[in-house]
Amino acid sequence: MSFGGIDLGGTKIEARAYDAAFQELARNRIATPAESYDAMLDALHAQVQWLETIGDMQAIGLGAPGLIHPDTGVFLTANLQATGRVLRADLSGRAGRDIPVINDCRAFTLSETPAALSGQRSNTVGLVIGTGVAGGHAVDGQILPDMNGQHGEYGHLPIPASFVAAYDVPLITCGCGLTGCFETYLSGPGLQRLAKAMTGQSPTPQQALSDPDFAEVRRAWLRLAAHLIALIARTADPALIVLGGGLGMVKGLPDDLLAALDGLLLANSAPPRITQARYGDASGARGAAIFAAQQAGVA
Repeated sequence: MSFGGIDLGGTKIEARAYDAAFQELARNRIATPAESYDAMLDALHAQVQWLETIGDMQAIGLGAPGLIHPDTGVFLTANLQATGRVLRADLSGRAGRDIPVINDCRAFTLSETPAALSGQRSNTVGLVIGTGVAGGHAVDGQILPDMNGQHGEYGHLPIPASFVAAYDVPLITCGCGLTGCFETYLSGPGLQRLAKAMTGQSPTPQQALSDPDFAEVRRAWLRLAAHLIALIARTADPALIVLGGGLGMVKGLPDDLLAALDGLLLANSAPPRITQARYGDASGARGAAIFAAQQAGVA
């Protein structure tokens, strides 16, 4: 018995096959066609066909960057020629089998949630900090249902006024159309923007977090990330937050965030446990495979 997950990105489509314990068996990567939606569907179908050669393929899922409306299935994305399309129905029709589609950050969350396979009680949030900021929320190993497919868009919560005042930074209009989103200063490009606002210089995100000359920028960025953790704690109240993405995997970040949380949590409340991803860049495909298995009733 095996399961398949496909991770769809702006430049690559990676398929991974897993055994019954969701340990990797094989992988195959191809480029994401840029010319048309039909070409992208053809490439996705080719990856489905490759997975079906692994043998006894019980379920195949697709993780993709974008919002998927839970009722209509309409897919909204800024990075692919698929926005406004019904990706699950279109790919499933071409493949001749159901291919459930899940947001890539939700797939990350499922992959990093042990209860997704054990059925144990749990409350876990995945938080991916990279080019953007987003995540997912799983309770008892299942992604929570929602109305518009937008839960986990943590990067588009508003930055607290106390942070803006403390560091005297301007509010920025986000790519989503709102003003003052966490993503505008917490993402990789946002960290560069924060450094520019505070120092007049434009270091790389890695320099901003490691160079002693930007120590104040690092402290401000950690405080901002801690503000987001505190907001998640006051709304989802998870026992575990798993970090991923280029900035989310910075060495020592969980301990630094716990220290930066000082004074931001409600009185007498315990902080969530904060860890970093175990499966790294495999989490998108692995989580999509787990989601497909859940949808098929075999996980």
